[in-house]
Amino acid sequence: MTEEEKATTPAEMEESEQPAPEIAQQQRRVTSMKWLIYIGAISVAITLAFYLVLYFQTGAWQVLAEVGGVLLAGVSLAVAYWLIPTRKGWTLPGAVYWPQ
Repeated sequence: MTEEEKATTPAEMEESEQPAPEIAQQQRRVTSMKWLIYIGAISVAITLAFYLVLYFQTGAWQVLAEVGGVLLAGVSLAVAYWLIPTRKGWTLPGAVYWPQ
């Protein structure tokens, strides 16, 4: 093996080139949180479509209360996505805790 090949293997990378364990864990948490939000957003869209079709077929105004609840869930997911860290220095708890 040449020196170049040895330097590019993950096991032999210098510590300064590898992400810190805390940063790697934070990145995994952010990715997991985003996937949960994506799944929730898809569920909101499907449920919203179902309730709107139901409302237009039945004309029951009570279904609109369910539509409002689903919209509120969608807004909550959007706020959580916005609070997930995208810049250096942000922390994940911003997406799950209310600022004090």
